[in-house]
Amino acid sequence: MGLLVACGGGGTDSGDTGNQAPQGGATGTQTAPGEGPAPGVGPESINWDEHVTFTWWMIATPANDYYTDYRDNPVNRYLEHRFNVTFNFEQPVIGTEGDALALMMGTGRYTDVINLSVYPGSIQQLYYDGIIVDIAQWLEFMPNLQHVIETRPEIARGIFDDNGRILTLPQFSDEVNPPWTGFMYRHDILETMTGGNVQFPSGNDLPTTIADWEYMLPIMMEYFQQAGFADFAPLIIPGAPAGLFPWGDLASGFGGFHLFYVRDDVVHAGMMQPAMYEYTQTMRRWFENGWIHQDFLSRTGDMFFMPNPPLVHGGMAGVFFGLQGVHGGDRMSIPEMDMNFDVRAISSPLAEGITHRDMISRSDGYFDVVPGNAVFTGNPDIGRFLAIMDLFYTTEGSLLRQIGIRGDQVAPNDTVMARMGMPEGNYWFEDDGRVNFHPNIDEAGGHIIATAVSGIRFPGIAGTSFSLNAVTGQEEMTNAQRLWGIQNADSEVFRLPPILTPTVEESAALSSNEARFTDFINQMMAAFITGGTPLNDATWADFLNQLRDLGYDENRDIWQGVYDRFLARG
Repeated sequence: MGLLVACGGGGTDSGDTGNQAPQGGATGTQTAPGEGPAPGVGPESINWDEHVTFTWWMIATPANDYYTDYRDNPVNRYLEHRFNVTFNFEQPVIGTEGDALALMMGTGRYTDVINLSVYPGSIQQLYYDGIIVDIAQWLEFMPNLQHVIETRPEIARGIFDDNGRILTLPQFSDEVNPPWTGFMYRHDILETMTGGNVQFPSGNDLPTTIADWEYMLPIMMEYFQQAGFADFAPLIIPGAPAGLFPWGDLASGFGGFHLFYVRDDVVHAGMMQPAMYEYTQTMRRWFENGWIHQDFLSRTGDMFFMPNPPLVHGGMAGVFFGLQGVHGGDRMSIPEMDMNFDVRAISSPLAEGITHRDMISRSDGYFDVVPGNAVFTGNPDIGRFLAIMDLFYTTEGSLLRQIGIRGDQVAPNDTVMARMGMPEGNYWFEDDGRVNFHPNIDEAGGHIIATAVSGIRFPGIAGTSFSLNAVTGQEEMTNAQRLWGIQNADSEVFRLPPILTPTVEESAALSSNEARFTDFINQMMAAFITGGTPLNDATWADFLNQLRDLGYDENRDIWQGVYDRFLARG
């Protein structure tokens, strides 16, 4: 993608930029709030010498020990210094985002920018009510985003909604994003228990089938029992939703998925498919065997990609969902206790008769988390805010968002980078132009969480072909991503695209039904797996009938119509 530089920023596409504030002309004018700028008004009209403050409601900061206010995020400090601006963030405590957003929306006291990723209502209705702007009317201030729209039609189709509007700042990659989390297992346990003679039934070097996992899990259970651990888990699955991963992992190996999915342009109701019954029966048997953590339902507060950290990092878990940074085991090993782990990535196991074509794809295509950030019609300077955000639609901006800042980008009032021992920045360029992480960053085996010191909460390009492929020394990470998305090349089954735009009426019906059947699914799946409810053909059929009564099939029909309109965008 031939990406441009940020308007007025003085940078280059290679990311070579100074810390000076951009220069511009007189302050621009605008028409009625949210209706777009006056004809001919663009970035050149911005008076960058005038300081502006914006308020921003944002979801919780990635957990870290380095700052409590996102304003202290090093990327934000860089933006504030470069563009002569202040961002005041309002962030709720992790786990309270939905309630906090509802409270703000209920008061009518909107921030200048609103992150809508946890908003359950219709975003189109917010536009019709005059609360948020149509960013498509302000693209004169965003030449870099315009360039993407004009040169990448396959991405542009997802940027606009069915009515040609852009109601939230888009977030996407310029090539299909690889998975960033997935199943991992402790290979060292198998080596120890078999005397180095690991023999998976499939004959493969890694466990790839249900039979392989049923060979592996009892060995891990015996290992933990012999070690005398009071609490342990051969396999950890998230507690909420009960035994169901948002990307379909584990169930996908049976050809199942608990949400709605697309195959041959037809939307299917996942829970209604026989594969989900087979998956649930297997999880019930594994739980009864003691292979699944017996208290997994108590961990409802854990993020799905980090279930039960005490067991995982305490060496008491065999198979778990994990991040790419723990691959290899260096970050998890406890040398002082003579505990050296060999942690390897694996894909979901295949049931008999299932191939990668039948597994749900782990890719969202080009698009990441949607919806994202919307702009309030009462924003004091819509054009200027969008011109600043336009930086994130460049290679330079993608590096800021995904990796963070270099040493020459550290703002004068930044206190975090020095405190973390990284005045050189999160990364630097090698002579061959590739990126090298600071050794303190977790991606390089260090202790600093990369997402906490990068600009991950800002919109823009989540990954360019450069930032996705230019990092040195990441062979293990690349191999992990390949395994977690091993089905992607062949899969014929896809989750609903995150860029679909139901109408106001459709959103109301979808939300109403989903509020009823989601809790019911979670409750019943937990009961089926743990034995709280008998699991047989009759009880499963009754479960599906109750789902239909709660609107599950109705939502499938609605999503089919929404998906058909998406296909018609061209």
